[in-house]
Amino acid sequence: MDDQQFLTAMEQHKQVDPAMAAVLAAIKATVKGGLGKLWERPQGKSYKGVCTVNGGSSKRSTT
Repeated sequence: MDDQQFLTAMEQHKQVDPAMAAVLAAIKATVKGGLGKLWERPQGKSYKGVCTVNGGSSKRSTT
């Protein structure tokens, strides 16, 4: 498949098979959400990041 055929197929795939387009959209959303989770900063009791309770200006205390 050359570039022009690929671009034409991408423009028409939703009209040709709406069910497959829905499956493709679900897969894309799942992958996008999974990648977003991988990029999240760690959260939890032992995380020593910026504290948002006091306006986010100080580090969490260890005491």
